[in-house]
Amino acid sequence: VKACLGERDRDVFWMEEELRKGEEKLRAVEESNWAAIESLERQNQFLRVQQEDEVRVAVGKAVGESAELMLSAREELQRDFDRELEVVKAEAAARVQEMARQQEEQVRNLEKKVAEREAEMASMRGNLSQMEVAMSVQSKGIDHAKDAERAAERE
Repeated sequence: VKACLGERDRDVFWMEEELRKGEEKLRAVEESNWAAIESLERQNQFLRVQQEDEVRVAVGKAVGESAELMLSAREELQRDFDRELEVVKAEAAARVQEMARQQEEQVRNLEKKVAEREAEMASMRGNLSQMEVAMSVQSKGIDHAKDAERAAERE
């Protein structure tokens, strides 16, 4: 019974370790996704500055209608880029949320297994305690019988 309890304790420890590893993986993925988003935002800022510089040169060289067309084209490119960036952000956020949901489900499943194992262990401990009490009572009964036998022999 004690060996079973030890095995159950190892199982609980393993499950807790797996839970910890899963949480670490989730944090690493979240950090990676946020780093990617930040990188995209830095790239966006760089492109904005670059585009603004190109527009300034074009406006300086162009006159009237051509300047307006260049500015319009730049703004359209910026809007396209902004839309693409938003899509990438939304996809990354969705991936993070899905991974978090899956990790939470795994955590709940592991917690449920841990609780089941702990309940089994508590039951086994209770059974062990009952067996120890029964053995103690039986041992005392044997001791009383031996004492009575010795007393009868002395008489």
